[in-house]
Amino acid sequence: MTTKSWTADDIPSQQGKTILITGANSGLGLEASKVLSSKGAHVIMTARNLKSGNEAISLIKKKNANAKLDLMHLDLSDFTSIHQFSQEFHNKYRQLDVLINNAGVMFPAKRELTKQNFEIQFGTNHLGHFLLTGLLLDVLKSTPNSRIAIQSSGQHKAKMGKPDIYFDDLNFDKGYNKYVAYTQKQAGKPIICV
Repeated sequence: MTTKSWTADDIPSQQGKTILITGANSGLGLEASKVLSSKGAHVIMTARNLKSGNEAISLIKKKNANAKLDLMHLDLSDFTSIHQFSQEFHNKYRQLDVLINNAGVMFPAKRELTKQNFEIQFGTNHLGHFLLTGLLLDVLKSTPNSRIAIQSSGQHKAKMGKPDIYFDDLNFDKGYNKYVAYTQKQAGKPIICV
C-alpha cells in the first residue's frame, strides 16, 4: 500500500470562501492564514493585539499582495470582547464557510483569571471559543456546507493529573499547577468538529 503525505499543495481552491481564524497573528493561526489566503479564501484574522495582527498581515502581503485579509479585534478571555466582536462581524458579513477556533493560552507564568473570573486557560481556550461559536452559529448555519475546526493539543497524553475536568475546582482555587490546569482541559476536546 502506498501512502502519500498531505501538504498545503493538496488544498483545493478556496475562492469565494470566507474563513475566520482566531489567534491568526502567530503560530498555527498565522500559517493557516497564509495558506488559505494563498488558495483564494477571504480570511478574517482575529487577534487580541491589533499591532501584532497588522504585522502578521504585512508579512502575508509581502508574499501574496492579492491576499484578501481582514483583521478584527477579539480577546477570547473576555466575554464582553466576544460579544462586541460578534456584533461587528454580523454588521459586516453574511457568510462564514469555516470557523477555525485556534487561539489559546498555554502554561501562563502564574495563575491568572479572565475578566469573568475563570482560570485563564479554561476561560480562553474553551469557554471563549464556545461562546464565540454559539454567537456565530446563525451565520454558519445559513452558509451551505460550513465547517467548524477546533485546534487542540495532545498535552492530555502527558498524564499530568487525571484525564478529566476538575468540576469541584474548575478555577484551581485550591492549588494551582499550570500544567495540570492546561492538561485536564484537553481531555476529551475534539480536534475537528463538522
